Amino acid sequence: MITAVIVSYNTGDVLFDTIKSLKNNKHISQIIIVNNGNPEGFLDNIKDAEIISGHGNIGFAKGCNLGAKHVKTDYVLIINPDCVLSDDFDFTEMLEDLKEPHILCATCKIENLDGSEQRGSRRRFLTPFNIFRGINLNKTPLPDKKVFIEATSGAFMLFTKEDYFRLGGFDEEYFLHVEDLDLCMKIRQIGGKLIYYPYKYVRHTCSTSDAPKIFVERHKLNGFDYYFGKFFGKNLLTITILLLLKLRFTLKSLHLAKK
Repeated sequence: MITAVIVSYNTGDVLFDTIKSLKNNKHISQIIIVNNGNPEGFLDNIKDAEIISGHGNIGFAKGCNLGAKHVKTDYVLIINPDCVLSDDFDFTEMLEDLKEPHILCATCKIENLDGSEQRGSRRRFLTPFNIFRGINLNKTPLPDKKVFIEATSGAFMLFTKEDYFRLGGFDEEYFLHVEDLDLCMKIRQIGGKLIYYPYKYVRHTCSTSDAPKIFVERHKLNGFDYYFGKFFGKNLLTITILLLLKLRFTLKSLHLAKK
């Protein structure tokens, strides 16, 4: 059976749709909500989930790892609070494949509300080359069968509990964004695989938290800075990339300030 770990920060009512879809799935036996910050009383009527509160907004990576420590099942599903399982979502094949020692993570097609594939659903590894080439593969043809991919979004990642902790969970140096790409790189480093099922899907509303956009962009920039230093070191290429990212952040900040 599976435990779903949800990190929620001022998510809004879509959280209840996510919980309902999990409750209705035969493979989900435990739901853990890590409350990083919601209006007072917002979670009071949730009866079918374990709620972890009182720690403040500790970020996505720390929140996931905190929730994972309370998992009582053999499998851990990291799922965003605005990510709703399809009514017929069947985990059976995923659970069987994750028994293979080299398959360390499973994911599915992450859809926008219009049914199109979301940008982070299938990705290349984040490397100095790929950041210019583009890491998102949603504009490429959808595979017609399950395939191995390099990286995916943290909106939906399924692990055995053993593998999640063997990987060390998410690197807690990240507050928001890039921690999922980091974990995918760690899977690669130990010779593991990430498997993708194009015929299974979740609907991801996206950006439902009321966190200010400039706050999100700043943490994304910090995440890139840490990631490239961690995996590729400080050199002329990575320093140039970070200068370009900082320029992008400055221009975006000015644009947001005008609104």
